[in-house]
Amino acid sequence: MSRTIAMVKGTIWASEWKSYDDRYTGIRVHQLTDYRGHSRLPYFTENSLYDGGKRLLFISDRDNSANLFSIQLETGEMTQLTTYTGNDDLDVALTPDEQYAIVSDGRVIRALHLTHFRERIKFRCPKDHVLSNVTCTADGQHIIVCVCEDLSARIDTDLGNGYVGHQEWMEAKPLSRMMQIELNTGQARELYREHNFITHINASPRLPWLATFCHEGPWHLVDQRIWGIDLRDGRVWPIRERLTAGESVGHECFLPDGEYIGYHGLRPDGRHFFGRIRYDNTGMEEQEIPFATWHLYQNEGLVVADGQGEVDVLTVWQRQPDDTNTNTNTDTDTDTDTDTDTDTDTDTDTSVRPAQGQQIYGREYEGPFTVCELRCSFHSQKLHAHPRLSEDGRRLFFNSDRNGYGNLYMVELPEDVTVLPRWEE
Repeated sequence: MSRTIAMVKGTIWASEWKSYDDRYTGIRVHQLTDYRGHSRLPYFTENSLYDGGKRLLFISDRDNSANLFSIQLETGEMTQLTTYTGNDDLDVALTPDEQYAIVSDGRVIRALHLTHFRERIKFRCPKDHVLSNVTCTADGQHIIVCVCEDLSARIDTDLGNGYVGHQEWMEAKPLSRMMQIELNTGQARELYREHNFITHINASPRLPWLATFCHEGPWHLVDQRIWGIDLRDGRVWPIRERLTAGESVGHECFLPDGEYIGYHGLRPDGRHFFGRIRYDNTGMEEQEIPFATWHLYQNEGLVVADGQGEVDVLTVWQRQPDDTNTNTNTDTDTDTDTDTDTDTDTDTDTSVRPAQGQQIYGREYEGPFTVCELRCSFHSQKLHAHPRLSEDGRRLFFNSDRNGYGNLYMVELPEDVTVLPRWEE
């Protein structure tokens, strides 16, 4: 756990790797960090791998401050990329060309060059406002972020540690403004505004004009969770509207194709499910699962879940071929005349809606199969598992505080995940 020089950009930290065989499945698990302070991946909706998949970005609380690091996945050697002091956390997004990390400390957004470590300020949060997560468009030209009124002076707030104030912020409907910031110049323009608590901004990794955002709050209480936005003109539309009252959907994340959006949720009768839907509300497919999960990440062939409660393992499903078990549901309530109380200053496009007769259950997934023990407390945002697959689906990265501190872990998945033990209740 020693570094070679004092804390400056480019500081090299020695490898902290440990490896062990999982006690449930026997799969080899690699612990990538081992420090008496929390380390974690950036949020699971953002890619953290760069340099041809040889390096991984991560955030670590060292010297009593959160900073950005890079780990070389062949040697385990780590490079310190920022030297912020007195900082609690960071939000990070990679540019598509992997040249820059977009880094937000909640007050200032910077572009950090990943070779020479030079930083340039691109945006400052206005006074009495807070920033959402940051994301970068598929062409690498713009940073997308939401600027929201700060209600913490009048609402008891600790969203990162127990979601304190979560529902109250939703009910207060703060003014939120979606901003588009030019990466080269830092010039910012307002795309869209409304009186709702907006967070969870995701840019499509393939279509530079497309992003999603959410109306934040308890999933079963928000008016509509997932929204699409056309970055060319600021038009917005609901994605994956409720099929029944009281249904919960969330943790949306673009699949690698940049057109489909994955999510998971809970039906009013207690059944859990995951699904995917195209940004234009076509091609919806959903599958019920036997347990609750905190998060879920999927690519075109695999779905990974981090479980919840007594399900203290990482699990995986494998997508079956096209010709397996498809059926069409024609009984779906597709009434599109529902009004909302949203106060917006931009016209909302309500033409993109689920169509009558679309697939509700399409290609099924085989599973779940157990990958490894997780033992993650989920006590705070820093200690969420946030599993994410590498682009080729062969490496699974996740966080866990199984030894008391949050650390990064990696598992190399078999080419056929069905050889793993099937999960049993």
